[in-house]
Amino acid sequence: MEIEIIEKIKKLPQTEETLTDVFGLLLGIEDRRSADGYVRWVRSEAMKLKTAEMYDLIRRTYMYAGQYSFDDFMIAMEWNREPQARFWLPRRKVLEGKHKIATKIQNFMDDPEALFLGFSMPPGTGKTTLIKFLLAYIIGEDPKSANMYISYSDGMTKMLLDSVKSMLTDTAEYAFHEIFPGLGEPAISAEYKTISYRRAGDFPTLGLVSMSGSVTGRTRANRFLVTDDLVKNKEEARSPERLEKLYSDYTAT
Repeated sequence: MEIEIIEKIKKLPQTEETLTDVFGLLLGIEDRRSADGYVRWVRSEAMKLKTAEMYDLIRRTYMYAGQYSFDDFMIAMEWNREPQARFWLPRRKVLEGKHKIATKIQNFMDDPEALFLGFSMPPGTGKTTLIKFLLAYIIGEDPKSANMYISYSDGMTKMLLDSVKSMLTDTAEYAFHEIFPGLGEPAISAEYKTISYRRAGDFPTLGLVSMSGSVTGRTRANRFLVTDDLVKNKEEARSPERLEKLYSDYTAT
């Protein structure tokens, strides 16, 4: 019923009122992905009107689509941040426009047959920060799943834990709870490096572990395993024996 009404409204000259009405109808559609084309149409039409009310409507379309689009999620998350503090938009022209990184990640997440996706990026291009956003997105998109992040050191996992915690709890900087309303505050353990929306006693929504630490009994992944900087330094990278041991440890995990 909503789609039929929207199609009729699309044939009319578009005003603030018509676009607001269409978006209100979209909010009633349970499967948000199925309405994605209409969300982007509302956004493009609102951009043409260039009013304060339409600017807010554009913001709401990003919050809406941020539940199922990694690209929209990152834009929405940083909506209230100062422009110079933002990560994604200043880099989006290259990382998404040229390399389609957010699209490739989303396609991988949506493909039940996909088993592996890897990126090799030069230092300083934002790979680790991209992973921070990805971990927050995974938590919001499926808070009842169990996922893991692995890096070479405890220092890296602690840094990621603090960053993702900030994304989930700092409402002044990030719009996580506007994108995923109703989730509330997660249970966070600095000791065990876990973030969870699951029941107490279950494996956490996200567990962060280092290659030097023990995984046994602490956490488990039934959806995503995210790795970053598994090789500690250039000496390790140049040693076939060390790389073989590292690979063995990784596959054992």
